[in-house]
Amino acid sequence: EAITKAEENNAMLYCGEYGVIDQADAKSTLHWFEDIHKIFAKYGIGHAVWSYREMNFGVCASHYQAVID
Repeated sequence: EAITKAEENNAMLYCGEYGVIDQADAKSTLHWFEDIHKIFAKYGIGHAVWSYREMNFGVCASHYQAVID
C-alpha cells in the first residue's frame, strides 16, 4: 500500500528503526536483511537499521560473527 501511494503521489518512502531481535538465529537474521534490502533497493526506499549496536536489535553482537561479512 505504501509503495503504491508513494508512486501515485510522486513521494519518497523511508523505513527507519527496523531490525531483527537478537533472539533470532544469525542465519535467519542474515536472510531477513538480504530480503528486506532487496525490496528497499527495488523501490528506492530509504532506510536505517535501528539500534546498530547493543540493545535487543543490534547487528554487531558476537553471535553474528559467522554471518557479519
